[in-house]
Amino acid sequence: MIILCDIDNVISDDLWRTKFIARHRVGARAQFQEYHMAALLDSAANLHLVADWRAKVYFLTSMPEEYAHLREAWLRQYRVRYERVLYRANYDHRPSPDVKRSMLKQLRVDGVPLREVVAAYDDREDVLAVYREEGLPAIHIQIHQQDHTHGTA
Repeated sequence: MIILCDIDNVISDDLWRTKFIARHRVGARAQFQEYHMAALLDSAANLHLVADWRAKVYFLTSMPEEYAHLREAWLRQYRVRYERVLYRANYDHRPSPDVKRSMLKQLRVDGVPLREVVAAYDDREDVLAVYREEGLPAIHIQIHQQDHTHGTA
């Protein structure tokens, strides 16, 4: 049994830090740097989605890998058990659906049997469409409403 899960706005309440998205800065890295740096302070929600001890949990996040230490510290803080976290490459500015499709490809290359996925959680409908195209049980979960037209997060 495998669960795929996004983090921000699915199990990590990022609403308070969306104000740090610097829409006036050019480039995705500059726009989202303060937003990502504050991730350790998010509160947790929906942890029941990934709490089944029988499931192997893989997190697929659009957060760049340079912030992995913060994300993994947050997961430890809330004692979230997981197999692996897949991050966006640091200078990958593709839209999130394209990034998540690449992550699925990487999991397949690594031998993860995606036919065993029982749930693929995300807050974005465009990502969920990718999961459905890949034959995965896509489930929309969000902590808050969010406008995803601002960039690649």
